[in-house]
Amino acid sequence: MRQKWSLRPTRQGWTLVQIATLLLLVGLFKAINLVTLLGFLLVAAVLVNLVLVANQTAGLLIQRRLPRMLQVGSPVILDDRLTGTTGRSRLDLLIVDDGPDEPVVSLVPKLVGRASIDLAPRWDPVRRGRQNLGPVTARSCYPFGLMEVRQQLSSAEEVIVWPALGEIHRGKLARQLHRSRWHEASRQRPRPERTAQQEICGLRPYRPGDSTRLIHWRTSARRGELMIREYEDIPPESLTIVFDATAKCPTVACEEALAF
Repeated sequence: MRQKWSLRPTRQGWTLVQIATLLLLVGLFKAINLVTLLGFLLVAAVLVNLVLVANQTAGLLIQRRLPRMLQVGSPVILDDRLTGTTGRSRLDLLIVDDGPDEPVVSLVPKLVGRASIDLAPRWDPVRRGRQNLGPVTARSCYPFGLMEVRQQLSSAEEVIVWPALGEIHRGKLARQLHRSRWHEASRQRPRPERTAQQEICGLRPYRPGDSTRLIHWRTSARRGELMIREYEDIPPESLTIVFDATAKCPTVACEEALAF
């Protein structure tokens, strides 16, 4: 991944540059040495901050380790590991993890040389579905806060946030399903549908109460008794599936599917 790098003055830095420019113009135009010297000192402070902050984020690596499953309402520890690849010491680093809802900021007061430090930014998912985790960015304004350097340490990635898990009372669920319209319709005696008239699953002897439209006359004439055509039952249009929430991974586990 190509790391994006930027360097710009902060709001305080812009204010200081404007003041320094004004002092230099007044001091040089009116030949006031003290005002001119003060303007040069302010410019020197900005330049020193520029030199010191430029390399604060160079040589940094970040490893983002996400949990296996993300759920709405369950806080997540992103578990980032920050590592230095050079012998330079870095002070006052801000590691910003751009989540889908709001950025999560971690402060690193000091990172010495090639050391590693584990960060534990917390993210609370509030929406389910596919979401984009933004890149991890290192920022620094060391030492005067006049210039800010930003460097992207990782790329954005897509994650799936699953709905929050709840508890199902088996007795209440069974009573609810028994009261449902689908259950009442499923208890009715199945009858052949027009779309299934060509799907004959077998023949059986005639029983009192059978419709005469179901008589297979050719077979009845051959066997000497009335034979009734049997059709394949059409499954109901509604289907209720209950997943076992105690499974380790609900993405692939469905230990029980209860149909009442």
